[in-house]
Amino acid sequence: MTIKTDDYIDIYCLPDYAKCKLSGVSPEKLDYCPARKFDYYGMMCLPSQCEHYTEEENTDDE
Repeated sequence: MTIKTDDYIDIYCLPDYAKCKLSGVSPEKLDYCPARKFDYYGMMCLPSQCEHYTEEENTDDE
């Protein structure tokens, strides 16, 4: 999956706490977007436009 800015420029590195709320992992680790929001096959991620993307640090100590 490619991760892009609003201007469709590739992003190669996300913050340490970046994650997709649907999958629970960073978009960098995903082969496809579980929501398939930005293209039919789920091969593109636009973090700034996705409500499932977060950079909040998980404070749960499990």
